[in-house]
Amino acid sequence: MTLLYFQSVTTNKEKDILSNELYISRILPYAAIISKMCRLYTNSQVDFEDYYQEVCLQIWRSRDNYQKKSEWST
Repeated sequence: MTLLYFQSVTTNKEKDILSNELYISRILPYAAIISKMCRLYTNSQVDFEDYYQEVCLQIWRSRDNYQKKSEWST
């Protein structure tokens, strides 16, 4: 499903629900791993928060490309 299609068939509330489900099921369980990886790249709290947000955004953007050939955590 492309993002354009996703936008055309869902309401803002539905998008929020889908985003929340992705966060709860796919990001939150791995928050410690994501945090650890982000901390490896900086000692600055501001940079850490930027890195963490960017990783979460990239996970969200790539959600439709996940092929289930490996564990989600990778």
